[in-house]
Amino acid sequence: LSLLFGEILLSGYNFLTCSVCTEIFRDPVSLGCHHSFCYRCLQDFWAQAKNKNCPVCKRKSSNDAVVNFSIKELADSYSGRQRSDPSDEAMVPHLKVQRTLQEQIRSLSEGLSAVEADLQKDGLSFLSASTRSRTSARALLSGSDPQLLPGALLDEAKHLGNLVPNNPERFTMYREVLGSEGFSSGEHCWEVEVGDLPIWRIGVAKESVERNGKRTASPDNGIWCLLHRSGEYTQGTGKTLTLKRTPERIRVQLDYDGGEVSFYDPEDMTLIYTHQHTFTDNIFPYFGVGAAGEARTKDVRVCGVSSRTQL
Repeated sequence: LSLLFGEILLSGYNFLTCSVCTEIFRDPVSLGCHHSFCYRCLQDFWAQAKNKNCPVCKRKSSNDAVVNFSIKELADSYSGRQRSDPSDEAMVPHLKVQRTLQEQIRSLSEGLSAVEADLQKDGLSFLSASTRSRTSARALLSGSDPQLLPGALLDEAKHLGNLVPNNPERFTMYREVLGSEGFSSGEHCWEVEVGDLPIWRIGVAKESVERNGKRTASPDNGIWCLLHRSGEYTQGTGKTLTLKRTPERIRVQLDYDGGEVSFYDPEDMTLIYTHQHTFTDNIFPYFGVGAAGEARTKDVRVCGVSSRTQL
């Protein structure tokens, strides 16, 4: 699960990504609702949907999309599609720090995977592996903190503690993790690649969710999610949901102020389910997985994020 932190919430550049293809904008256009998309992505989406509703908020567009020259200039510059600017060199130190942090997380994750494998073996083998992993984790975390420069894309260092026993933010019973950024207002959208994992839970959870011991991933326990287990989909209260296809990606749309979190199949933007609740806590993206078994997919990945704060 720690590997997904390398993909979660690249907040500094979310405004440069198209919500349809989740890539950096190409020829961006904006609708009257102020959501922006690649021109080709929007046209393809409208052609499939057979309407001109916004792919994010579903509001009907009364006018044709307008070219957003400001976003186009920024997106082209960031993607290197225009002549290099001296200010681009300021990103180089941030990217180097980013790569270093991701390698540290990957190293810890590999150690934890080895411990999980040894859980299936005799007790002596497990204790030996556990001791090695704790020693490795302490050595990594006791070093000097990476010097994150102002404007760095991610602050992943503070999340490494979630992998260490006795950390109060660590989930002790289940393979669960929260995103690195919480929300207390606005509209937020992200897509999660679940592939062919046999067991997963995707949604949102309140910051104060119980992290120790047994509990279900349900609204009563502060978790609003979509659950999948061996081909069956439920919504946290035991109600079985019927899907016309098996999606490998799930789109999560949180409307904090509107009190809704909805799940879509991004292939055709089919609504799967909507939870309704009056949110009062800080709300975080929530991810949980079971054993991958023979599945080709081994973890979940966040593919794109967009946010809009109510003014």
